Amino acid sequence: MNNLPDVSINYLDGQLGGAGFSNDGVAAMLLSGVAVPLSGDAGFDLGAVIGPFFGIKDVQKKGITAEYDTSNSLKVYAHCVDFYRQAGEGAELYLMLAPKTVTMAEMLDTAGNYAPDLLNQQQGNIKLLGVGRVPDAAYSASPSEELDPDVLAALANAQLLINAQQVLHQPVQVILEGRDFQGNASAVSNLRTQTANRVSVCLGWHDDTYEGSWLGLVLGKVAGVPVQRNIGRVKDGDLGIQKAYIVTATTPHKTVEEYGQGNLNLLHQRGYIVPRAFANRAGYYLNGDPVAIALTTDYNSISRGRVADKVARIAYNVYVQELLDDFQLEQGKLPVAKVKAFEQDIKKALDLQMTNNGEVSSVTPLIDPDQDVIATAELKVKIDIEPVGMAQKITIDLGFVNPS
Repeated sequence: MNNLPDVSINYLDGQLGGAGFSNDGVAAMLLSGVAVPLSGDAGFDLGAVIGPFFGIKDVQKKGITAEYDTSNSLKVYAHCVDFYRQAGEGAELYLMLAPKTVTMAEMLDTAGNYAPDLLNQQQGNIKLLGVGRVPDAAYSASPSEELDPDVLAALANAQLLINAQQVLHQPVQVILEGRDFQGNASAVSNLRTQTANRVSVCLGWHDDTYEGSWLGLVLGKVAGVPVQRNIGRVKDGDLGIQKAYIVTATTPHKTVEEYGQGNLNLLHQRGYIVPRAFANRAGYYLNGDPVAIALTTDYNSISRGRVADKVARIAYNVYVQELLDDFQLEQGKLPVAKVKAFEQDIKKALDLQMTNNGEVSSVTPLIDPDQDVIATAELKVKIDIEPVGMAQKITIDLGFVNPS
């Protein structure tokens, strides 16, 4: 050795087990569209997975532009613009487009070739799915229908799809475009009587003519916040739009202010995602993140479902490597050391990826050491999640006082 005597230091990396980049907000939209002939990087076929996109310029390169929407009477580009307005450049987005004749319910059919293909091709990478439609013919409402019947049919199919994806360890949340709302908040279907714990329906738009709703905006808002965050959180700032409208039976539609606080309260109580404004505060916000299920259930909001789904994904990744592994028993039972190791493995992963990020207050894995693993060939693990708190209502007692 000809170098001067010295102390050599090697900087080791990967020793802390960091959580790494989060992909919790990877989203996709399934919409009505028209194919664009393939030419270089541009063009696509209907029914094909398009993407990933990481910004609106990527979308434009595929041939999806404002002119594409205008010439085909579509809202694909508009939804993508809304998505990136909320999620920000760099957010990962996929698209799949279907003919205008295909309903949202058909797009979500578990036996069909649209949503199942989109999700399965990405093998669990997509966490959020928005579904909307611009139909080939105008909707003609009957007096008993306050929404396009396709919305509720799609809601039922969406939950079936979600259930099937959960079996595949590919949990997903679905947001539906609330099409052709006729404006009567007291007559519209009450989503809180449904049983779809991962499906939401949004109403509202930022111009006064469109018959659908701002699917891309709501999807982008969800994709742009942590899993525990309510999309109505005021501290995150307003939606950055000049006007917010509620679709009514006639156009121009009513602004939030014209529609009235009482009607907005009814839509909120019935489980729809709608725009709102606050007194003496500029801008528009979302009312929250309801899903189509009763308030009495644990999974009554998008944020609750996203937290549970993230825990499920982490737990699967931790324990799938233990499948069919052999380990020593003590009188047919799990040794205490093995129980503690199993518990610590999942707790470490959940703390790194969730607790330390403020996505849950705490997680407690529990494994019964007395379970008979030999007889059942099954290891049961229970994970208790303490969610973060959230002030959905703040009450202020205000009055005068006589200091004497």
